[in-house]
Amino acid sequence: MGWSNWSGSVAGPVAATRPQSEDELASLVRTATKVRATGAGHRFMPLCASDELILNLDALPGRIAIAPDRETARIPAGWSIKRLTAALWDDGLALANQGDFNPQSLAGAMATGTHGTGVDLGNLSTMARGFRLIGADGEARWCDTGTDADLFQAQRLSLGMFGIATEIEAAVVPAFHLAERIEKRRWDEVRESYDDLAAQHRHIEFWLFPHADHVILKTLAPAIPATRRRAPPTWSRPRSAACSTWRNACLSSPPGSSAG
Repeated sequence: MGWSNWSGSVAGPVAATRPQSEDELASLVRTATKVRATGAGHRFMPLCASDELILNLDALPGRIAIAPDRETARIPAGWSIKRLTAALWDDGLALANQGDFNPQSLAGAMATGTHGTGVDLGNLSTMARGFRLIGADGEARWCDTGTDADLFQAQRLSLGMFGIATEIEAAVVPAFHLAERIEKRRWDEVRESYDDLAAQHRHIEFWLFPHADHVILKTLAPAIPATRRRAPPTWSRPRSAACSTWRNACLSSPPGSSAG
């Protein structure tokens, strides 16, 4: 059985190899002629497809190490964002921003420019502070702004070209809650006022549907919960239900009509 991305739209004949140690990983890289690394495969382009060696680091041992100042953490690069954010939450910390989808590996999400929303918030690669990399020679090296700075800057959005990341130092922030609001708004209203809306909200995005006069607008704002929860908030279920309802309403409207 070979490798495929999450949707099956990109596939190859070679299954991903899961090294159990950094030494095994280094040996595999050193003896390969072509290497690609993959995480959750949440990409539509054939970035990770190969008929040679494909590596997945989700079985590589490692643990999160939080800096004494609690402003950075060293994280196993193969960890999923879901696993990472759960571990950070248990320590009262979080990433400043992330996308809606969290099964991606941290290394893959950073290397491909995965982002959330927010005009004042960067994508995941802007949170990188350092990388431990296995190069084509199988040797491990560290890079950050003070050590091999050019490699560090290239690795932040590398598409996997400069080595296999095994550990990433990333900026973290104190844990926080967000309140989500989803509403139906007129497309012309959102289009004309979008810059103002983006300036007013920490996060904003919208879904546009062909032939409909309305969009589904989603905003997120900092919030103080009535009771503090010990698990990261999960918005996917109510959001999906709301979007499904409005999507059906919008798509059922004939051209030129208003949905709902």
